[in-house]
Amino acid sequence: ALGTYRDRCRDRGLGFDLRRLYRNADEPAAAYGLTDRQYEVLRAALERGYFEVPRGTTAEGLAREFDVSSQALSATLRRALTSLLRHTVAGKTDT
Repeated sequence: ALGTYRDRCRDRGLGFDLRRLYRNADEPAAAYGLTDRQYEVLRAALERGYFEVPRGTTAEGLAREFDVSSQALSATLRRALTSLLRHTVAGKTDT
């Protein structure tokens, strides 16, 4: 959306200088340092029982839902969990 806005400004001969871009801290993903995609994957994994014993779904099932490989899904989950843990358990918000 931002790229489209920039292009429209340029088409109309208007200057465009982005000085800062940040997430709204009120958004659940931003509050824990997650990307929107990481938040979506974590939420889907939780809702479908991926973290339950026994599991309600598999990484392969989630991967199909997000149209990615199971390796990519696993990497997204690991990065999301790392960020979530850093922002909660470890109490670090600068990484």
